[in-house]
Amino acid sequence: MLYNGNMESLPSIDEIIPPLPPLPENTTPKVKKYDICAIPSAIASHPDNQSWIQGTPPVYINDKASPHSRSLDALACAIRTCCDQANVQFESMARQMNHYQLLRGTMEPTPTSTAVRNFRDDLASREIVLSAFTLLQLYEASSDDSTSDTPNGMKDSEDPASSSHSKSLTNNNPNNNTTNQGHHLIIAALDAFFNTGDENEPGGFTPHQIQSLISVCSSLQQQPLLLFSPGPTYHLVSNAVVLLCHLLNGMHFNRIREHAGDTEQKRLFDTVVDTVIATRTLLNVHRGKLPCKMRCHDIPRPNFHANPTEPYVDLGETIMCSSRSCQGFVLMACSPTVAAERQMGSNGQ
Repeated sequence: MLYNGNMESLPSIDEIIPPLPPLPENTTPKVKKYDICAIPSAIASHPDNQSWIQGTPPVYINDKASPHSRSLDALACAIRTCCDQANVQFESMARQMNHYQLLRGTMEPTPTSTAVRNFRDDLASREIVLSAFTLLQLYEASSDDSTSDTPNGMKDSEDPASSSHSKSLTNNNPNNNTTNQGHHLIIAALDAFFNTGDENEPGGFTPHQIQSLISVCSSLQQQPLLLFSPGPTYHLVSNAVVLLCHLLNGMHFNRIREHAGDTEQKRLFDTVVDTVIATRTLLNVHRGKLPCKMRCHDIPRPNFHANPTEPYVDLGETIMCSSRSCQGFVLMACSPTVAAERQMGSNGQ
């Protein structure tokens, strides 16, 4: 994320940790289908994986691996896909504006984007996040510490894609398993990010998205140490707050012009304001402890005295993260995945 998928920007570590020689791959049905080997030694020695795992997620497709590890590998693939889509969009915008100095040259498809294109039914972002959640449920159900109920109140017989899905990926029940809160936070965040939204709703967000975004922030408020978790947790929470700021701006205009007396809208608005303020405080404290390269957005504070023509949170004043995949949340109010889908839809029309 921080290096925007550009391996040339990474510091050279070959002299400290020499790359492993590639190993011969065993022929199995999974190797033939995905053209990748799921054996750990082969994964570590693959030339594409010297800096980070690329292509088809090898642990995720390995039925013999732990469900917990398979779930994490699926989420990593979804995030890599976001980074690839953000790079493509950034390069496209740079060409349209004739900012050729920002281009890297010819943008070749990455192993991950190629795998997702070839196996869209298995590796598309929404599907793989649902699979990650199902695998996490399986892991928690089989663990010694699991309770008799399945996580998040979802029964095994329920269809994740049914109407109950709006609650299935949100881990906000205090009686649930608490050993995987960071894992649940990532799933809830990605579930909200990959939702296409609803233009008829205030701010363009569905009730399910709003619930997931508030759940992500609530989880962090209950467990601030999650910010120190390895991986993109800090950046995911920052972008969740940015989307809530976009929601506030939409509701601010709607509430004054159309819903001035709507108490339900007012309660939701006040809840989101409180959530943004509390989470923003935690993020700012954490951000101040990080090197500049690792910092995500510096989010402006809400303007409690904003008039109807002013944004409630002026995101134009945001000091943005260096990651292109994070910048899209500020500039386009959506994830790179949703932005790519909207662009494809407009091109198709």
